[in-house]
Amino acid sequence: MQKTILLTLALVAEVAFSYSVIVKNNAGDAVELYIPSGRRICACLKNTQSKSLQGVGAGTAKIFWSSTCTGSYNNLASNGFLNNAHWVNSISFGANLGSSEGPAGCPNFHALLAANTFAVDIAKSSPEDAPKEEQLELEQEKQGKQQL
Repeated sequence: MQKTILLTLALVAEVAFSYSVIVKNNAGDAVELYIPSGRRICACLKNTQSKSLQGVGAGTAKIFWSSTCTGSYNNLASNGFLNNAHWVNSISFGANLGSSEGPAGCPNFHALLAANTFAVDIAKSSPEDAPKEEQLELEQEKQGKQQL
């Protein structure tokens, strides 16, 4: 089953969504990340299991090891497919504008869909904006890392 997350600052019916990327996890669940035309977004995937990535009119997509769309990258064709994408921690896609907006946070997009959160503003999202359960998980994760 494929679900969709809209990555926008304002959800307006007239906005044309022309760029998207599909992220599939190991279970085969798919999340489709959309952005409107004329924008370029960096989406952090570090906390989102990404077995495969598929550009669907993704513009010039770049995939990064870093979670901030910085450093060296590989290209993903506009309608290209990448299997075994577990190493990808961020993706920049959209209009060929040079630098990307974001990321301001690093949500688990599959978990957001499970929580029925269908619209995410990745340019403004942060851990503080996450649901209380996710904030608790983040805090527990931080504590676990500090103990190591």
